[in-house]
Amino acid sequence: MSEQYDRVCKNDFAKIHAALDRLDTAIRGNGRPGIQLRLSRLEAAEATRSRLLFYAESRIMRSNWIFPCNDRGMRVN
Repeated sequence: MSEQYDRVCKNDFAKIHAALDRLDTAIRGNGRPGIQLRLSRLEAAEATRSRLLFYAESRIMRSNWIFPCNDRGMRVN
């Protein structure tokens, strides 16, 4: 049984283990920014962008409501 393991399975398991180590390094980073950190940074940047866009849109909508414009873009008194 041990001889069969050494002959058939040992190399396959070593390759699988190496691939899992590379995946773990990519996800966690191990000293460098990994996928988890980069994803959290992207999510934080998207939340900030969303808030800024909402603020800008609300300012535009409010200015058009206070100072309505006609179809030529000129303010109507």
